[in-house]
Amino acid sequence: MVDLKENYNKGYFEIRCKCNEDNGFWSAFWIQALGDPYDHYYSDGGIEAVEIDIFESMSSQSLLTGDDMVQTNIHCNGYDNIVDKIDSQRVGLFRVGDIHEYNTYALKWTDDEYIFHINGVEAGRSSFAKGVCINPEKVIISLEIPDELPESITSNKDYKTSMVVDYIKIYQVS
Repeated sequence: MVDLKENYNKGYFEIRCKCNEDNGFWSAFWIQALGDPYDHYYSDGGIEAVEIDIFESMSSQSLLTGDDMVQTNIHCNGYDNIVDKIDSQRVGLFRVGDIHEYNTYALKWTDDEYIFHINGVEAGRSSFAKGVCINPEKVIISLEIPDELPESITSNKDYKTSMVVDYIKIYQVS
C-alpha cells in the first residue's frame, strides 16, 4: 500500500493501472480521511471525514461481481442515528473490459459533489450523506488483503501478485 505524504481537499485524481490477476487480493485507488470516517461523531455524515473509493477491483469477490468489474463507493458515519453502522453508498458497479489491461479511473471532487470517471467517461456522481468532505484527506493506492485468503495463496510460499501503475495524476483545486 502506498499513501501519499501530501493531503488533498477537492481536485482531480486519476490513475492508469492494471489490476492484479488473481482471486486473493484486490486493487484499489481511494481517498481516506486523516481521522476516522467510521466514527459517528468525527465523520459527521462525511462532512468532516469520508472514505472515497475511486475504484476497487474486488477480484477476491469475482464470483459475485465478475472478474472484469470495478466498483466505486463512499463510506462514512454520522448520517443517521445508528452509531455502530457505517453509512455507505455504492455509486456504481461497472464492467470495464479487461481490468488486467490498462484502464483509467478518476475522481473530480468539487464543492458540491464527487464525480467518478472510468476510461474518460463519467460513471457516476454523488453527494452522499451530508455532502462532500471539507477537510484534506490522504490518497492511497493499494493491493488490499481480504479477511481470508484462498488456500491456493496461503499454501504457496512462492506466491506473487501485482498491481501495475502506469501513472497517477493529481490536480489540486484552490
